[in-house]
Amino acid sequence: MAKRYLITGAAGFIGSHLTEHFARRGIDVTAIDNYFASTNPTRDADRVDVRSKRIIPYIRRASIILHLAAQNSIEYSIVHPDDTFSMNTHATFHIAKVCLRYRKAL
Repeated sequence: MAKRYLITGAAGFIGSHLTEHFARRGIDVTAIDNYFASTNPTRDADRVDVRSKRIIPYIRRASIILHLAAQNSIEYSIVHPDDTFSMNTHATFHIAKVCLRYRKAL
């Protein structure tokens, strides 16, 4: 069975380049991003908040999850520390739990 990759944070700098790298090589890749602070908003990624239950079907369809989504704005994190913590920590924990439930590589 061919591997299917899911990349979170796919409109960010690293995520967009990794997504394009896989796509150029014909690797099956699904890209998602919430477009909150994307450095490369031109990438065709599905708009999904990785903290939501909407992430579950994406994880179920993938073989390998490359979790790169994060709130990386220093200014935003100073003004909104709770939201930043939620985006960066709760989101990762949520994805890890879903991956564990469906036995997916993270």
